[in-house]
This record gives sequence, structure tokens and C-alpha cells, in this order.
Amino acid sequence: MEFGQTPKCPKCGGLVRPHRPHKRVVFVSSLLLGILTMEFFGVRSVIWFVFGVAVLWVAFALGLNILFLSAKPLELKAVTPDRFRPDPFTRRFK
Repeated sequence: MEFGQTPKCPKCGGLVRPHRPHKRVVFVSSLLLGILTMEFFGVRSVIWFVFGVAVLWVAFALGLNILFLSAKPLELKAVTPDRFRPDPFTRRFK
């Protein structure tokens, strides 16, 4: 795979992208684990609480991604043309 280019399917030659169906689960669970860890250690300062949650969130997200990827590898999905993608700001199709 080359960086900077959209990978092509070896069978059909179409453009593909990696699909992670578990990304929302990882985001929410790692954020909750970070918050619970800071509560467990009794951090009461807002600045240190936010900083600690941010650092722990990244660490837990990396660990959970490794755990989920070892359980179920990435799937490849076909790339849709830009005209069929919704505009990220208005959520309307072009």
C-alpha cells in the first residue's frame, strides 16, 4: 500500500478504504474509562481533571483499538464518488 493514494482492490481494481465499525464504541468507552480513572484517583481540580482525561483517553483509545483489531480485522469498503458524499457542514448531498 502506498501512502497518499487511495488503495485499489486487488480483485476488481476499484478504489477501497478501510472501514472500522467499532470506532464509536472505542471513542465512548475510552472517554468513560478516562473519566472514571480520574474520579477513582480523586482529582478535583478542573484543569488537571480535563488534562488527565485527555491523556488517559488517548491511551485507552490506543489500547482498545489494538484489542478490537486483534478480535476483528479491518474490512475494506468501496469508495463512493464525491458527488454521492454529503457535505460535512450542511449534511446535504452535492
